This record gives sequence, structure tokens and C-alpha cells, in this order.
Amino acid sequence: HYFVHSVGSQCEYEIYNNENNKNDLITGKGYAHIEGNHGSFFPDGWTWCQTIANNNEASLGFVGGKFEIAGLKPMNFVVYFRRKNGHRVIYRTTDLDIIKYRIQPTRGVVTISANSMNLLRKERLEITVTAAVHSSHDNVKSLFGRPVFIPTEKGFSNSPGCLETYNAMATVHYYAGNEANEIPESYSIPLTALEFGGSFVGKYLLSN
Repeated sequence: HYFVHSVGSQCEYEIYNNENNKNDLITGKGYAHIEGNHGSFFPDGWTWCQTIANNNEASLGFVGGKFEIAGLKPMNFVVYFRRKNGHRVIYRTTDLDIIKYRIQPTRGVVTISANSMNLLRKERLEITVTAAVHSSHDNVKSLFGRPVFIPTEKGFSNSPGCLETYNAMATVHYYAGNEANEIPESYSIPLTALEFGGSFVGKYLLSN
């Protein structure tokens, strides 16, 4: 079970910084993404993304993974985007929406194209999320940091675990129609959370 409660709730935070015995307290206000998930198993592999634009102007979230169903492990996706006018765009493979993807964990990049089989629904999304690259990073694993422990059938393990970054850049293009020369409504959102987990770590995945 996977449920997103909010994609832009107001929040307050306190961060204690004990580095070098400074005991600094950092406080502030912002916006929070709230979700919950539970069940008897974890997906075999997945990618997940979440971000909120400056001043809560827009928000994006997606999860794609191989969830075991009746012994099979099909790729399932849920994509959510809230535009600056408040209009919500949601695509689900379980609703037979068409989601094309290119998942490149070794480069820290995910690209998604989402639209509907419903001919009356002409809008579509083009999404690219890229992990921030720093000149001091010689590979993606150092960029993402140490693998996070995840639940497995044999207990928690970080091999392969999950790679996470909270400093990716999300680019979203929203198209209201299907005209070839349409100018999209575009967003660039920094400080995006991006992760690759389980069997997706180190693999290249491309939709048909």
C-alpha cells in the first residue's frame, strides 16, 4: 500500500548541528511532502522522486518499480504533478496510462514521458531528473553517498541497498495538447529527492 497524503503542507523545522561542538540550532519554515506505505514485501527494484518548487508553486512526485503480482514482476508507475495554477496531473500504469521511461542509476538520471490512452485527454508530461554533479565526484556512488539499508527477505541490508540524493534537478514540461509546435509550460525545480533501490541499483532500464 502506497499513499501520498500531501505534496505541499506548511511545516516548521529545527536542525541541531553538533559539528565541532558548536551546538548550533537552525530553525525555519517550509513545505513538506508526506506519504506512507506498508505491506508484507518491498518491491524488487524501484526509483522514487519527490520535489516542491519555490514558494510551493508546483510539486512533482513519482515512483516506478517492479512489484510482484501473482508471481510476476511487471513495471508499475505512478506520476503526480501539480501545476502553478493548482491543476493536478496524475498518471498510473494501473489505469492503463502510457508511461515511457529511461532509468540510468549509474548516471543518476531518470526521464519519463507520460500520457493517457484516453483520446479526449490530450495533456502530457515530459520529465527529466538529474542528480547534481560536482567536480570532486568521480562516480555516481560517491555522488549519492553510502547505500541505505533496505528491508529484504533476509533482514535489512545495504547490498545493494538504496542510493539517495536530495540535490537533484527536476525539469518538467507540461503540454496541454498534442500540436507539434506547442510551447510547453516548463518548470525547473532544484533540491529534488531522487533514489534508486534494490535491483535497479547499477542497472540501465528502458521501456519498450
